[in-house]
Amino acid sequence: MRGRLTEQLSAAALRTARLQQATSMLAEALTVEQVVEVITEVGRSAIGADRSAVALLDPERLRVHTVNPDGVPDSPGHPGGDIPLDIPSVVTLAITTRRPVLVENPDALRRTFAEVADLDLFLSHTDERAWVGMPLLAAGSAIGALRFSFSRPRKITDEERVFLEALAGQCALALERASLFEREHTTAETLQRSLLPDRLPSVRRQAGRGGRGRHGQGAVRRGGHGPGAQRPACPGAHRPPPGCRAGRA
Repeated sequence: MRGRLTEQLSAAALRTARLQQATSMLAEALTVEQVVEVITEVGRSAIGADRSAVALLDPERLRVHTVNPDGVPDSPGHPGGDIPLDIPSVVTLAITTRRPVLVENPDALRRTFAEVADLDLFLSHTDERAWVGMPLLAAGSAIGALRFSFSRPRKITDEERVFLEALAGQCALALERASLFEREHTTAETLQRSLLPDRLPSVRRQAGRGGRGRHGQGAVRRGGHGPGAQRPACPGAHRPPPGCRAGRA
């Protein structure tokens, strides 16, 4: 009894640490892809899932888009990629009901989706044996869902459900923030492109013209060193007239 209690406490402490880790990492995630990477990794490792995926709802088209398609099986009978909201699946059921969908084994899956004709085809071609769908809620409205799957039957405990609901809440907030950032970034880029001209103006280089003096090329001002310049008098240039001699002391 004590051993089981200790194990449960350890698992609870691990989930709390995982949630704190997710909160810290999501604070640094700027894009939708970065948010999805954090959530799928933290959620999968916290509950021991084999696959994890994030699907976002397009409310105008009423379709669900899986952001990371590698998180869902590529097998016959499974709706993958971009699917209508009215196609039965763990993800679409979590979105439409805005409630967690916990399917612990294939028999429970058959009971949940009894109207799906090709369900046995899917089960015969997949290794998945348990599924979880968690709605992503923002202001009371579903914007998508988390999907986890296991390769063996798996029952989610109440403590794990509380953890997954908290993780889904963190994911929804981070996705809204990342979507806003991407929209603003796209708008800024579009505005910058609209301000740039379609073509850059051509610039003609004009050859510079050298200045010429009034007396033609090579003339310089007095005191210069050109051919027409007047040279300064040399010392001793003024001599007495012929026939004159300097006086003696």
